[in-house]
Amino acid sequence: MGADAVMVLFHLYIYPNDDEMYQHFETIATKSEMPVMLYNLARISGKDVSVKVIGRLVEGNHLNSAKESTRDFVHTTELVQVCGNKATVLKGHAEDFLRALRIGVKGNVTTASSCIPGIFVSISDSYQKGEYEKAAELHHILMPLISMMRRTNDVKMTKEALSLLGHPVGSPRRPLAPATKEEREELRRILSDLKLI
Repeated sequence: MGADAVMVLFHLYIYPNDDEMYQHFETIATKSEMPVMLYNLARISGKDVSVKVIGRLVEGNHLNSAKESTRDFVHTTELVQVCGNKATVLKGHAEDFLRALRIGVKGNVTTASSCIPGIFVSISDSYQKGEYEKAAELHHILMPLISMMRRTNDVKMTKEALSLLGHPVGSPRRPLAPATKEEREELRRILSDLKLI
């Protein structure tokens, strides 16, 4: 169907032990004909994928990347260490991106970065060049959008933002409703302030 990779989360509401979790991801990676990104999303799945499990998967060349969506920066730091040069660690919270770059995270996979990737690239580029004040300024510029997404719903706001930016992708699937008129107007103001529309 044209996908370049797969992002894999373990089944929700089932809490496997470390060996079972390793077998789950290892089986998918072995059968997959494309690169595998592990998605660590304990807030939704109910259980954190341990650094030990991810380290085993990386050592076996079963992962090319991991999306780290925990708020535990000790976990994130350890993950960066075990992945080394064998797998890329990406952050799953837009508001944590700049902070995560400082400990070796290489990128960001979020709904916000899906609709305005250029600003995230600029944050990363500025940071890599040692332009820390510019990276921080860009980070702060993003906050009204991030705040709105967190206050409303990031999926429907991303779809609405893409539409306002000239990339209509349709409404979110139910049970989510499309953005309200008021949300649309607020989002338009934010994108205008960002000089994107």
